[in-house]
Formats: sequence, structure tokens, C-alpha cells
Amino acid sequence: MNLEERIAEIIRTELKSALRELIPEIAGLVAKETDNHTLKYLTRKQAAQYLGISLPCLDNWARTGRLNKIKIYRSVRFGRQEIDAKLETLKKYSR
Repeated sequence: MNLEERIAEIIRTELKSALRELIPEIAGLVAKETDNHTLKYLTRKQAAQYLGISLPCLDNWARTGRLNKIKIYRSVRFGRQEIDAKLETLKKYSR
């Protein structure tokens, strides 16, 4: 085994170890629950339901920067606290 192969093997081993530690934490962040008011992060569908808007509208808000999306591997999540803060801001200006 040459030096490059040894380095690649060490990186793979360390990465696997780090992922084993992070997987339970990540799983907790993206847990599927039905009560959107207790979740820290919401899926696209949950966020749209929580806001009472369509998925295309939610995607537009994320694309235009009205709402920040969080990418976790291939999943997209939205922070419930940020959504709540945006809703409070909207309530202030709608009065």
C-alpha cells in the first residue's frame, strides 16, 4: 500500500468514526413527529403546513431569502424558531 492509499484509508476510518457519533444527533434533529410545535426543525411539508402556504410558495421564500433553509445531507429543513420569528414580524406589520 502506497502513501496515498494509506492516507485515504486513514481518512475513511476517521470519517466513519465521526459519522457513527453524529448519526444519533442528526437523527434527533430530523425525527419525524406529528406535532410541528415541538419540533426544532421542520421538513418542507411540515413547514408549509405550519405556515399555511403551498410547497412552491415555501420554495420561493427560501429561494428569495425570506426564510433560511438548512441542508442536512440531501434533506432540507427549516428552523421552527426562525419561522415563529418571521410570523411575529408579519403580525407586527399587518396591524
